[in-house]
Amino acid sequence: MRTKRYTRKFEAWTAKEDRMLGRIPDAELARKLKRTLAAVEQRRSKRGIPKADAQRHYWDREQEALLGKLPDEEIARGLGRSLFSVKVRRNRLGIPHPAPKNPPWSKKEERGLGRIPDAEIARRTGRSREGVRRRRLRLGLLDPLDKSWTKQEDRMLVKAPDAIIGRRIGRSAGAVKARRNLWRIWLLP
Repeated sequence: MRTKRYTRKFEAWTAKEDRMLGRIPDAELARKLKRTLAAVEQRRSKRGIPKADAQRHYWDREQEALLGKLPDEEIARGLGRSLFSVKVRRNRLGIPHPAPKNPPWSKKEERGLGRIPDAEIARRTGRSREGVRRRRLRLGLLDPLDKSWTKQEDRMLVKAPDAIIGRRIGRSAGAVKARRNLWRIWLLP
């Protein structure tokens, strides 16, 4: 059976209607006020008013003591709570995850970033290539396999012959000449 949908589009909420929020279930209030369920839920939520028919499960000290000692999934199953509620509670109390999927980077792991290809670091550390790439970028390091020209290398194009520049920056004289031609930079004798 389809429920009748009441709408009062764009009508301002009255103080009386606001006082009714959270006192009776949202669906019932929506029918009574001839507003959509979504409108009632949104209004109640924006005002920070809990649901009238919400089932609240308060945390006790014994339950909180489990947080961070066991995986969230196991705690949720054992306490009959949602995984989301366990994660939120642990985070609100500032308790770290007992076995994070992405453990903190060690100094030894970070030393190779920007010098060794991301795929190799991923293989050595057991992290994903994307995780390695994100960490390298967060530290402001370039990809060692990226052979893009830097601004500093481009500025050198006007200062010396192709062979000398090539030796200084680890590129062939032909690559330097091609770059110079691309930018239409002519080397004066």
